[in-house]
Amino acid sequence: MGKLVVIWGSMFSGKTEELLRRLNRAMRAGKKVQLFKPKVDNRAGTCVRSHAGREAEAVVFEKPGEIINLLEPGVDVVGIDEVQFAGTEIVRVVKDLLFYGIDVICSGLDMSYRAEPFPVTMHLAAFSHECVKLSAVCAECGDDAWVTHRKSEEDALVVIGGADKYAALCMECRFKAQKGREGNSCR
Repeated sequence: MGKLVVIWGSMFSGKTEELLRRLNRAMRAGKKVQLFKPKVDNRAGTCVRSHAGREAEAVVFEKPGEIINLLEPGVDVVGIDEVQFAGTEIVRVVKDLLFYGIDVICSGLDMSYRAEPFPVTMHLAAFSHECVKLSAVCAECGDDAWVTHRKSEEDALVVIGGADKYAALCMECRFKAQKGREGNSCR
């Protein structure tokens, strides 16, 4: 059986950077790695790019089931970035990869901008061998930031963007930001 590592946290916490670091380490250890990303994440074309500027070529998939067919022969480690966008089918695919003896490293958001858990990430974390929870720096006060705050007024659950649309905030600053949007009315 392969082993599963889930790297999770808010935006700007270094999840992709950690994923790429671990894949690079596996390559230095002589393992064959393959990186995947969901098509909905169109920010860097076919690359996975961290906010720190590190990048690697990835295989883009539309439906998680495609990953099995896109696997190169002899792959030892599969990396999946932005796993929260992959949909629930990714859970079965990851379990299949593990059953085939392939190690899997997933990175993704643990919570939406609404501060609600992403079910896919939570499910993967529940049966992972290791969970790495990363925090960012709060854009307002400098404390540890655990949540992603959407700066725009868009209401859809998934809106692709970077620092133009999102900021990492601590819970206190997020609460203040939400109250500012809602006004001072009691709800």
